[in-house]
Amino acid sequence: MGRAAESQNIGRHILLISDDPADRCLLEGALDELPDSQYDILHIESIEDACQLLSQQSFCTVLIDLDLADTLPVGSLPPALRSLTADLPVIALSNNADPEFAVEAIKHGAQDFLLRSETGHEQLYRVMRYAIERKKTERRLTWLAHFDALTELANRTLFTRRLDRSLLRHHRDKKGPAVVFLDLDGFKEVNDQFGHDAGDGLLKDVAQRLVGCVRASDTVARLGGDEFALLLDDASSFNAVISVAEKALASVAQPYRVVGQHVTISTSIGISMAPGGGETADELLKNADKALYRAKDSGKNTYQIYTDGMHSEMLQRLTLERDLRRALAREEFELFYQPIVDVETQTLLGAEALIRWYPGHGDCVVMPESFIGLAEETNLISSIGEWVFYTACSQAVAWRRAGLPAIRIGINLSARQFRGGGLTRMIRRTLDNVPVNASQIQLELTETMVMRDTLESSYILNELKAQGLKLAIDDFGTGYSSLSYLRDFPVDTLKIDRSFVRDMESNDDDAAITAAIIAMGHRLKKTIVAEGVETPGQLRILAEQGCDQVQGFLYSKPLRANDFAEFLGHHVSGNSPLIPRRLVAR
Repeated sequence: MGRAAESQNIGRHILLISDDPADRCLLEGALDELPDSQYDILHIESIEDACQLLSQQSFCTVLIDLDLADTLPVGSLPPALRSLTADLPVIALSNNADPEFAVEAIKHGAQDFLLRSETGHEQLYRVMRYAIERKKTERRLTWLAHFDALTELANRTLFTRRLDRSLLRHHRDKKGPAVVFLDLDGFKEVNDQFGHDAGDGLLKDVAQRLVGCVRASDTVARLGGDEFALLLDDASSFNAVISVAEKALASVAQPYRVVGQHVTISTSIGISMAPGGGETADELLKNADKALYRAKDSGKNTYQIYTDGMHSEMLQRLTLERDLRRALAREEFELFYQPIVDVETQTLLGAEALIRWYPGHGDCVVMPESFIGLAEETNLISSIGEWVFYTACSQAVAWRRAGLPAIRIGINLSARQFRGGGLTRMIRRTLDNVPVNASQIQLELTETMVMRDTLESSYILNELKAQGLKLAIDDFGTGYSSLSYLRDFPVDTLKIDRSFVRDMESNDDDAAITAAIIAMGHRLKKTIVAEGVETPGQLRILAEQGCDQVQGFLYSKPLRANDFAEFLGHHVSGNSPLIPRRLVAR
């Protein structure tokens, strides 16, 4: 028999559990009156025989006589029968017309209730249809309570339940389960660029790849968003867990086809293993999460295994996040300004605004590399970025009103600011409220940032340019260094990364790179700024190569606003000519 025909016959079998032969005649008569009725009734007279049959054969519906002598309390179904009919619609049949009796029957597992006196074909058809639909709904709700609707993987509830069971099984074993947390790197950018439907498709692909990395006895779950988890039920060895993590890293990193384009992402992984990494499900989950954060901080696309030291690190991180959230309201941030000097004339042309954080207004300073990443992860970067832009613009106005010359101020943008939406509105709002000339403000972006989605980047950059702002590519030479984007994007300035300047006196390759960047930039009519200039020798080489501007400790460390105003004032008055100064400690 073909599979479809067999399935169709199974869908027409009805099991009647009753010790009254008249019930079969009653039901057969009612079914015969239905149009195109092809239902078969199999009549069993005892619960015991019914349980045996249900374990061997499939039925579309079960009708049970609640007046049977071997049913348990009034209106209830025997536990063995309830277990075997968990996935089947059950209709209770009785002579008892008491509504409370019907309610009890449904409470104890029946989908509907049918009085013998009302068993006509229309009533039977309605009750059967209702019972089947209700059971389908129950199945769906039960499934949704334990599985992720998008990927069809286990959800957090089922994952935690299976982890609890695994810990219980291995309670006396020296080897226990391992929890592997995964968080996708770069998924948000794919979602933003191609849309949520494409993002959902990517998540499905990732889910299938992860399933292929584990055994059938293990569990793969989607915990939400772009977070996944693996439960390795019997972690036989440390190396076996590492092997799974490395397999997952490699599998996720393979290219995906998204809206006709090849796209690559990666994943960061945190691992905790029982019993050392936790003896309860809650401990294992929390510790895997701590290890995941360490993997993110280590540059992503890697794995980290939980160690006891991570607990104190996580507490420090949580403390830092809490303090960071309060920092703006408490006015703990401050902008410093590092001078930018014209190489040929040795005149002061501008400054780069650099944020510093003084928690509690104390003497201890937190540098941006220690908190900007956290600010991006917690989405505090938008508020901090707006404060930086507003403060720098306001400071330019204050200096001008104090009689100092108008200079250009460079302001760094983070990737989250650039891609997060609302950037151009924030800038427009600030420029409307602060009377600064937009051409005094230069926004600095990295190559990687603008090349992630060139179409979107071009749109945003042109919007910013239309507001009169200057645009610079920061850390140039460490990313794409693509001639095409330099030609197509409305960029004014290229800032040579300090890594090429640092060793240029002793490394001919670095000197050759800076010379090539300067020549290329000038051919494209870009202004070239060298960062990190600290020695007269570096300045001499850059001058010979035709570099336009420099900044670095050779002239000044980053200065507080008042100190920079004094620095600028002395230079303008001529009382202190601007010449390379001795190096000043940061």
